[in-house]
Amino acid sequence: MAKKKFSKAWVQRHIHDPYVKMAQQKGYRARAAFKLTEILDTEKLLRRGDVVVDLGSAPGSWSQIVRERLLARGG
Repeated sequence: MAKKKFSKAWVQRHIHDPYVKMAQQKGYRARAAFKLTEILDTEKLLRRGDVVVDLGSAPGSWSQIVRERLLARGG
């Protein structure tokens, strides 16, 4: 008998997760976008003129956040 890919409890937590809902509203591919934003803000990792390469982008939240930041800075 094959295992279920996701448990019912996980699906329910995911559906009701506030970060999942915010990510959907903002058009982000994953809720991880908010953690990436927090990391960028605290660690100051992104500066004007930086080159960013996203290797293995799945689902692509990092690329979305970096693109937003670079466009906001005129990069």
